[in-house]
Amino acid sequence: MSAQNLVIVESKNKVSKVQSYLDQLYGKSSFIVSYSSGHIRDLPTDSFGLTENYTPTYVFSDGGAKRVAELKKLAVNAQNVYLATDDDREGEAIAWHLQTVLKCKERAFRVAFNEITKAALKATFDNPRSLNMKIVAAQEARRFLDRIIGYVGTPVFTVLCGERQIAGRVQSSIVVYLADLERQIQSFVSVHHFGVSFLFDEWTANWETENFVEKSNPYFMDREIAEKIALLKNFNVISFEEKPVKSSPPAPFTTPTYLRAAQVQCKLKPKEAMKIAQKLFEDGHITYHRTDSPNISDDAFSMIQAFALKHKLPVLAQVRKFKAKKNAQEGHEAIRPTDINISKISEDLILQQVYQMIWLRAVASQMEEATYTSRSVRLVADQKIENRDVFIKATGRKLIDQGWLRLTAKTSFSENEQDDIKEDEQELNNPVPLLTVGADVRATSGQVNNKSTQPPRRHTEASLIKFMEDSDIGRPSTYAVIVSKIIEHGYVVTDNKNKLHATELAMRLSAKVADKFDFCNLTYTAGLEGQLDLIAHGENISQRLLKEAHQTILAQAQNASKLLEQDPNTQYCSKCQSALVLLTGASQKTYFKCSNLACGHNMKNENGKAIDKEDNVTPFNCVECSKSLIIMNGAKGKFFGCSGFFNKRNKCRASYPMLENGEPDFAQYAKRKEQLGSQSIGSVDTPKTNVATVSSKSKDHTCPECNKTLSQKTGKRSTDGKKWEMWICECGSKYWGARNKPDFSKKVSS
Repeated sequence: MSAQNLVIVESKNKVSKVQSYLDQLYGKSSFIVSYSSGHIRDLPTDSFGLTENYTPTYVFSDGGAKRVAELKKLAVNAQNVYLATDDDREGEAIAWHLQTVLKCKERAFRVAFNEITKAALKATFDNPRSLNMKIVAAQEARRFLDRIIGYVGTPVFTVLCGERQIAGRVQSSIVVYLADLERQIQSFVSVHHFGVSFLFDEWTANWETENFVEKSNPYFMDREIAEKIALLKNFNVISFEEKPVKSSPPAPFTTPTYLRAAQVQCKLKPKEAMKIAQKLFEDGHITYHRTDSPNISDDAFSMIQAFALKHKLPVLAQVRKFKAKKNAQEGHEAIRPTDINISKISEDLILQQVYQMIWLRAVASQMEEATYTSRSVRLVADQKIENRDVFIKATGRKLIDQGWLRLTAKTSFSENEQDDIKEDEQELNNPVPLLTVGADVRATSGQVNNKSTQPPRRHTEASLIKFMEDSDIGRPSTYAVIVSKIIEHGYVVTDNKNKLHATELAMRLSAKVADKFDFCNLTYTAGLEGQLDLIAHGENISQRLLKEAHQTILAQAQNASKLLEQDPNTQYCSKCQSALVLLTGASQKTYFKCSNLACGHNMKNENGKAIDKEDNVTPFNCVECSKSLIIMNGAKGKFFGCSGFFNKRNKCRASYPMLENGEPDFAQYAKRKEQLGSQSIGSVDTPKTNVATVSSKSKDHTCPECNKTLSQKTGKRSTDGKKWEMWICECGSKYWGARNKPDFSKKVSS
């Protein structure tokens, strides 16, 4: 086989298109394209995974080892390895992990493209770069910080609340915020007040209440006086202003504005909207969809300008630039079509609708402004009420030059919800005539308007993303994930209007932890985001940031646990004398758990009293591991179980029937063991099986350590009949598996 260059992209869906373009550009034998399926390694799921110095232990993610084994086969014969993962923080980290496990640093090149087009691929492959280790360091720091907060925070949240709770660096502050918002809404007392509107032929004016109310109470609440004002007919113009008003088009989409518009215009949840954008990107129709930049490139503007001139649209002479949000990285262009000349890309209605929305927004952003004539008039009644002047005001706008609105209606790609555009529509629908100061005007009618103050508005998923962006927490690649997580974890539910309601679970969590942990505060969370961004810019502060955050959360967890001891009804751990808390397990059975996270001892709940499992310890010993036997209750009554069953690892599952004299029936156990074969039936390190049910066969899975084919062994445990499978290599490595697939994150200890 001749040496080819290996190209590794993230998604399998990109392989065909990237391969096709590279074949056209450099010849069919030059490159072979494969994929990583996203992250190949991560921190372990069953341990902290970080040393005291925050050095990580990485394990293969689900499917990661298989992908690496296949990539190693391709890399060994490759002349060069091009790491073409996504051009963002996660993509840079994936590229580094690939370079590390493939051991190809000397012949590895980083290529990244903002769009999957022939021109973009040629530009990046002609100018490859090295890995940006600043970005990798920022991704690792972010991941480690997430692990610290989750690993320490989740157990203590659970202990404090007495039920399963989840802690997260961004998630927790959002949940606390939504719970506080829910309390404000529930406790809100509406104030009923009155206004008056007047009709003058086809336009309306509204009463200005300022000189009828006090500053301490800005609401007018006397209906009788409001009815008197509504009877007024004759008014005099005291001021009139007419001026042109320009309306600029909105910027092309960033990730947050795209997600909001997708929900408002296409009724898509953020998670669904991201999947559709991912497909449009992978198919080469749009630029990279994880971005915080509202601006397009000069080349993109030239393409839009040529299209607009051809179709006689009012395009600008120079590219329009938009102001980015504070702390925006602007590593990519805004989301735009890769080819403006293509307006239809799919027969799929949703795909086409989303693409059309992106297309319109990008093209409109470079059109000329729309121009309105704005008229504002202020009038005073010819008679006073309660010895006070009555002033009214009207504002209206009329479109005189469509500008960018020639392309589309303003609301066809807006991310603003309907509540946000009512005032704008009212002005457009109020044709105030040309008036002169001093002119007398007669109203045709007046109407008292019943009004009431409204509680704070609930968020939709779209507006919550806007809030997160405005609060500077989360980043373009995480907004949709965060919103999905708080819904999946049961902290919020949506109503039939897509409004988010904080659940009782969120309310209980907020009440217990909000004032005890800094990371539940939005300002603190935003500060962490800022420091993580500094790491991406080269600041060497990772160790300090992680250490400070870790020490802070540990101290706050300890202080929160001490509060439990102030309860006179508190019971204490038999191991370390720390306070116990009552928890409810997955089976809905309650038990006591030590509030000292370093101890973590569990005790039985017997009628509200904490009882050690060891209280049932007998003088008899297990024949498998020699540990003490304890009396346990089962479906068929009492029996003897091994105390080794409660070990965190190497559990012993041996059990013995109870004789009439209250002793264990060792003879019956020995007889059962003999029937099942010579293999032990107690330890879980080697699954206890009926030998006749064990099968062994080879499968197409290779060892991540040596690349040799693994052998699969399966069987059933004699204790409970559950199936097991293990994957074994000649090199001695063993892995647990499930569904005919090895799980490389669960290596069997030797």
